[in-house]
Amino acid sequence: MTREGALPIREIGLALVVAVVLAPVAAHGTCTSGDFAGCSARCDTGDGEACSNLGTMYRLGGRGVARDEARAVELYRKACNLGSTTGCTRLREMYSEGRGVKGKQTK
Repeated sequence: MTREGALPIREIGLALVVAVVLAPVAAHGTCTSGDFAGCSARCDTGDGEACSNLGTMYRLGGRGVARDEARAVELYRKACNLGSTTGCTRLREMYSEGRGVKGKQTK
């Protein structure tokens, strides 16, 4: 039984778990599309979203980055392995479209 306005222990515990899980993500911050140096540095430290953004830069090319779909696939795979849902989605798209991979494969 809880007092009116007080949070039950279960809700406090859940909030702590969410904070601990999300803290590393918040610590990395974000890199913006087009910030090649910033995204590269963040990707090198294990920021999955930065790796995904970097993959998009290679997939599209431009802004001083040569288009390289094979490199984009590598970066999307790294991003996915680091827990980036965007990276996983982009990797799936590349495979389903046969872009940056040898032949049209599914994975």
